[in-house]
Amino acid sequence: MANKLTQEDKWALMTMIGVRWDESDKLSEDDAEFLLKRANEIQDQVKQQQQQSTGNVNLRPPNYT
Repeated sequence: MANKLTQEDKWALMTMIGVRWDESDKLSEDDAEFLLKRANEIQDQVKQQQQQSTGNVNLRPPNYT
């Protein structure tokens, strides 16, 4: 791969998609670009879900006190 992935890129691939850290350097440039795009889409969806759920009291854990 001509472009080396940054540590941030590797972290995104590992946490969002499950690509092992040591396997990320073996990806072709096209595959890495594709997977990073998908990882960013997943991260955006997670952020949207978190923003939507902050106002929903039904999603809070029960208060047992």
